[in-house]
Amino acid sequence: MLKTNSNLSNQLTFSIIIPALNEEKFLPLLLQDFGEQTFKQFEVIVVDGKSQDQTVAKAESFNKSLKIKILTAAKKGVSHQRNLGIKQATGKWIIFMDADNRIKPYFLQGLNYQLEKSPEIDFFTCLMAIDAYPLKHRPIIKSLNLTIEILALFANGTSGVMGAMIGVKNSVCQKFKFNENVHYGEDFDFVQNISKQGYQFSYFKDPTYYTSLRRLEKDGLIQVTSAAIQGMVQKYVLKKEAIKLKKYPMIGGGYYQEKNLTWFRKLDKLFKQASKKQIEKIKELLEKQNIKLE
Repeated sequence: MLKTNSNLSNQLTFSIIIPALNEEKFLPLLLQDFGEQTFKQFEVIVVDGKSQDQTVAKAESFNKSLKIKILTAAKKGVSHQRNLGIKQATGKWIIFMDADNRIKPYFLQGLNYQLEKSPEIDFFTCLMAIDAYPLKHRPIIKSLNLTIEILALFANGTSGVMGAMIGVKNSVCQKFKFNENVHYGEDFDFVQNISKQGYQFSYFKDPTYYTSLRRLEKDGLIQVTSAAIQGMVQKYVLKKEAIKLKKYPMIGGGYYQEKNLTWFRKLDKLFKQASKKQIEKIKELLEKQNIKLE
């Protein structure tokens, strides 16, 4: 077990926790991005779930270019691996990232600027870099970004935070752990528990980041999520009959019913309870982004 260096806690601003499992292809790209950061006061904590490929060896190759800790989890599981990383984090802020993320060289410098400017923030996320995606995916990314912006209007609107990018004060993380019994939507559960205790959430339009859509594509969640948001906006914001989309609200088979229905019910409840002021703000967001729902 690694021992925490108490001196580092005074030096480091960020601890980046990356759970990994057979990520030899993607993880080195993200670690290379961290090696090119203009802001240097950070550490990277890779928590491996006993990969069968060269994930650990590839991570170890960055020992000389990064402040990096490589841990091996006793069991597989994103929540367990993240919790293990929390125990070793020495930075003021903990940022949870996926192994297939990509960031620009100024990413951490931009985050540091935003957080120094807004000291009241306790946890945050960032919007995704639309231009980093192929043209066919840009409408989907735009929709996901809009979801984050809309849900931030609600008092407990952290529902839009994606697990690929969550930043939390280290002091807060010591009070709230990921539920290791939740095997789907653990990020949703985590941020909601924090939000319910009155901690301040925000999102940043800059800096942005890229995350692979491979998991969402595999699970079919891109279309489902996009359709659900459109349906709710139609119904509660535009006061029209909800558009009849094939995959709204969760007509996607037992797989979707079992794993996603709770999330969409909570989302639907948020929209249903929106105040007049929140409705007007949502309309402003739609107009600014020139989004029209047919």
